[in-house]
Amino acid sequence: MEDGDAGHIFAAVSVAANHKPVGMDGGNAAVIKIRKSDMRIAGVHFFTSADNMAYTLAMDAGFIYSGQYTYPGRIVKIDKRTMKVANTLVLAPGSNDVRWIFKDATNPRVLYALTNTQPGGVLRVDMDNMKLLRSSTLNSGCDNPLAGVSSVFDRDFLYIGTNTVPGRVIKVAKDTMQQVAELPLSAGEDTIVSLQSDAVYLYAATYTKPGFVVQIRKSDMRAVGKLPLSIGEDKITAMVHGKEHLYAATDTVHGRLVRLQGFRSWPLKAPSQPEVKASVVP
Repeated sequence: MEDGDAGHIFAAVSVAANHKPVGMDGGNAAVIKIRKSDMRIAGVHFFTSADNMAYTLAMDAGFIYSGQYTYPGRIVKIDKRTMKVANTLVLAPGSNDVRWIFKDATNPRVLYALTNTQPGGVLRVDMDNMKLLRSSTLNSGCDNPLAGVSSVFDRDFLYIGTNTVPGRVIKVAKDTMQQVAELPLSAGEDTIVSLQSDAVYLYAATYTKPGFVVQIRKSDMRAVGKLPLSIGEDKITAMVHGKEHLYAATDTVHGRLVRLQGFRSWPLKAPSQPEVKASVVP
């Protein structure tokens, strides 16, 4: 899901057979456009069978960019107004299954894509003309990347988290697209599903029981803090930031949204007031 538009939210969804439009060529997924004012669907883009389904979305003022679960991988550029395809980048053979795309906050016309391969692939894409600018392969063992970040504080580097046991956090130089540092997390800190970055630290969230948020100093790629979440706050699936806080969502029977203090400050710690933690029950 992406919420970067003044009036709409965009989400990647699967499509049941009885909801496919007449004449659809067999695809089973879509991106939907939801109007915030009344939470109604205001537009749909149905993917073709060649595009299969989207695992990840990014956006700018005029377009949505979706990373596709295809072999080889694809990035589809969709006009937000019409919900029609404006362009598609088909990657080279072996660059399969785009599991994460994210914008470079220091260069807003650059998009990074991560491929769900062993080892993982990293690609830099020009968002305007949908051309591949540069690509690289991570080191052996840096497999199946699931998360990446390049914040306003990260002029020279981007950071990647892997779906490995334990998870690994990787530092990549933007100019060469080469891996320059790697931090394997501790035992039990597996499957990094989200990364956030402030002026000094990275924050890595794990899909484990309990969920962990690990604080990593970017300058030397050392883990300097670790917060296990509370009982029942397992399997973090997403994490975002806002001002002085991180917000982690869990993949649990009763989903939970947990607010953590520590973003842009230290040490990383659990909230001191009970009202800053909420459980979201379907």
